[in-house]
Amino acid sequence: MRTRTVLAASAAAALTAVPVASAATAALTMNVPRNSGITAYGDVGGGTQGYVFYGTVFQQQFLVAVTDDAGQPVTGCLGTGGQVRLINSATGAQIGSPSTCAIGDGLFHIFPTKRISAPTDVVAVVDPSTLLSGAAVSSAQSNTATIRIAPKFFNRSPTINPGTVFPIRGQLDGGRFNKAGSLVLFKVQGSRKIRKQAKAIPASGRFEFRVRDTGRYRVEFIPKAGNGYVGSFMALTVTRR
Repeated sequence: MRTRTVLAASAAAALTAVPVASAATAALTMNVPRNSGITAYGDVGGGTQGYVFYGTVFQQQFLVAVTDDAGQPVTGCLGTGGQVRLINSATGAQIGSPSTCAIGDGLFHIFPTKRISAPTDVVAVVDPSTLLSGAAVSSAQSNTATIRIAPKFFNRSPTINPGTVFPIRGQLDGGRFNKAGSLVLFKVQGSRKIRKQAKAIPASGRFEFRVRDTGRYRVEFIPKAGNGYVGSFMALTVTRR
C-alpha cells in the first residue's frame, strides 16, 4: 500500500506542476506604417515573416519581442552585455545599431543605418545577460524576416502626342533592376494580354517603348526566377488627339 501511495502522489504532482521555460526567445517582425511602401504577408512558411518593399522604402524599422528564460516578456533593459542585434542571414553582417532596451511598446526597435534596397533575409540575435530582477536571458535567435523588392513605376509618357508613333516612357524606382529582370510591353484587349515587345533594363531604370496603335497597354517588370524580386507593372491608355 505504501508503494501505491507514493506513486499516486508523484503522479498527482506531475499533473499539477507548472511548466517552466528553459530558454529565452525572440520574435522578429517589421513596423509597417500606412503608405510606407511595405506590404506584410505574415508567415510564409516555417515561421518566416514575409515583406515586400515597393519602390524606395525610407521607414525601415524592425521590432523584436524578447522573453527571458522563464518565459516572461522583457519589457525593460537587458543586463550588462545584453543586446539585440539584427543580422543579414546570408552574410552574417550586422544591420544597424544593436538595441539594449525595449521602449514603451515593450519591443526592441532596430533601425538599419543603410536602407535595405535588395532582397534580404534577416534574423535577430539576443546576447545573454541577467536582468536587474535576477532573471536570466540566455542567447536566442529569432525567426527569419524575408524582404522582397518590387520596382515602383513612374509614368513619364507625354500626355499629348500629335504624331503617329506614341512613346511609352517610364522609370523604375527602388533599386538597380538591370540584372534583376526585364521589361515586357503588353497590349490589353479585354481580359487578354498580347505580348508586343521586351527590353533589358538599363542601369538608370529609364525605359521607352514606341507604339502606333491606340488602346490599353501594360508594361510589366518580369523578375528572374528565384532572385528575390517581385513583379510589378504600369498601365496606361494611348489615345490620339
